[in-house]
Amino acid sequence: MKKTIVYISLFSFLYYSLSGCAVPQQTQLQQNGKYNEVVVADQTFHSSKEEVYKAGISILQKRNFMITLSDPTTGLVTGEYSSSRLLPEEEKALEGDSSKFLTTCITVVGIVLIVGLIFMLLNSDGSSSSSSSNSNATSSNEYHSESDSRVHSYKYFVSIQLKPILFNETDVSLHIIRMDLENGAVVKQSELQNQLFNKTFFSAMEEELAASK
Repeated sequence: MKKTIVYISLFSFLYYSLSGCAVPQQTQLQQNGKYNEVVVADQTFHSSKEEVYKAGISILQKRNFMITLSDPTTGLVTGEYSSSRLLPEEEKALEGDSSKFLTTCITVVGIVLIVGLIFMLLNSDGSSSSSSSNSNATSSNEYHSESDSRVHSYKYFVSIQLKPILFNETDVSLHIIRMDLENGAVVKQSELQNQLFNKTFFSAMEEELAASK
């Protein structure tokens, strides 16, 4: 009877651990609403279309984006940026979430270890067999990790669309797409919903416009 209770308890804690801690940080971030929040992608500047156009190109270049298209007539500017790391705004959002994620996992793992210790005391033979199996699995995983030669990188595409409202007012629409690459091949593509990036970009444009006057 005692062994049955221990089996049930161990299974319950392991299930909770796997379902709670095995979720990728990107998924956790989306669940917390940092990517699902209403993102402001438009802002109006009290400057002419020509001034905003120049400021937009300048900010993209300062952020190491390569300008791929610039049309002052239509007010369209596009830029491209490649990196082995995420944009600073994405990393900052992940840092705040990862600390909570780590704390939760440590707590759950600690409980699982305590239950596992009780299980070992009640069934030493089963534990020895399980330890041997886990050791083989760990060795296999380590070998696979060492032989994994995948190279991850990211490519960002930004588009700025300018629309004059009045003589001295221009509306700016900002969109950014991220491609996830493995060994140069695209494995995922999605529009980046990052409020922090948009705020940073628009603030930089305001400073650029103020400095040019």
